[in-house]
Amino acid sequence: LALRMAERAAACLRTENGELHIVPPSACDAAMERDGVRANPPRGTGERSWWLQQIVARSPLEIWPRLFGRPPRELVRLKIPDWGREVMAGWVRATVLQGDPEWARVLFAWDPLADLLAVLPRREREDVAAGFVRRHGLDGQLIMVLGGAAAPWGPDLALAVLEKILQVSGTQPWNLSELSRLAGERIDPALYGMAERLSPEPPIQEVAALLRFRDDMLKELQ
Repeated sequence: LALRMAERAAACLRTENGELHIVPPSACDAAMERDGVRANPPRGTGERSWWLQQIVARSPLEIWPRLFGRPPRELVRLKIPDWGREVMAGWVRATVLQGDPEWARVLFAWDPLADLLAVLPRREREDVAAGFVRRHGLDGQLIMVLGGAAAPWGPDLALAVLEKILQVSGTQPWNLSELSRLAGERIDPALYGMAERLSPEPPIQEVAALLRFRDDMLKELQ
């Protein structure tokens, strides 16, 4: 199955003058359907776009460096004049399905998604998430990325999130609730002291109080 998908994908993609050129399938034949490619796209998605995404998503990731002689970090930076969104979506799906940390690393730098973050080893996942929190403003994407960082959060990610709470409390106090909730639920409760010492500001002290409560509760249950 993987080999058949790889052959289909290779027929759709080629490099020329440093660009990635795409020719999506013109039809979804019976063989493709037998291999699991769904012919009917979701509402709002074109047929050829849908078939292309599925083929790329189901192809082994190791075929791309072999086909084009480039590592993943270079492949994702290639200019794709047409059908680029579909190819990248297929690579993201393949990375999640195949659990490939190298591809997850380079694709997260291109499009920070919680599913990609979850593919990385735990220690690296927290480092990457902490860096993203420090660079990114508070919005829905940041909350979704943090959703991919499994609890309990260690010191580096915890500090990055607490500092973000402190920053936002002075600029967007109305927008703190979800970030504070995540911090209280996912930071390692043993780090309550770090939160208490960071700042006397109420939002930080509220998170610290919740962490202390969780730490006390866990000790009682042991």
